[in-house]
Formats: sequence, C-alpha cells, structure tokens
Amino acid sequence: MAEGTSSIPELEEQKNQITQISKKVLARQDAWCLIDNKWFKQWKKYVGYDNWETANVGDRATHPGPIDNSPLLRDDDAKYENFEFSKFKALN
Repeated sequence: MAEGTSSIPELEEQKNQITQISKKVLARQDAWCLIDNKWFKQWKKYVGYDNWETANVGDRATHPGPIDNSPLLRDDDAKYENFEFSKFKALN
C-alpha cells in the first residue's frame, strides 16, 4: 500500500467481507469479538448493509467513528441488551 493511503476497505468491500464472515458457523477455537449493537447499527447505515437503508450511504454524518465497546463494560444487567453477537474476525 502506498504511503499516505488508507488501509480501510471501500464501503462495498466492507459489506462483502462482513457478509462472508457472518455466514460462517461459530466454531470452537475460532477467535471472535463482540461489537456494540449501537455502533454496529450505525455502521450498517453508513455502508448501506441493509438494502432498505441506503439513503445515507457514505455520508460523513452517518459515519460511526471508531468502534466503541464501552457500553459492553457497564456493570449492570442491562448491558446484555446493548450488544449483538456479531461474527467478526480481523479484516486484515
């Protein structure tokens, strides 16, 4: 990759990678991570992951920013309502 270029995949490539990863069956010994559901929903809007929500694809106003999993660290029973078991591996 040339110096000064972004290593973040284009939006369509992000969608394709996550679509493929999400089809994998969870298996022992695989490395998975949790992603806060609020962040994940915002990312889906930004990349147009759901076909019915494409009006703001790529709009900087809908960019989710860095992954924020701090809501997963709350110390109360409600924290389990705030995340979705998303099947992500490193996208390197």
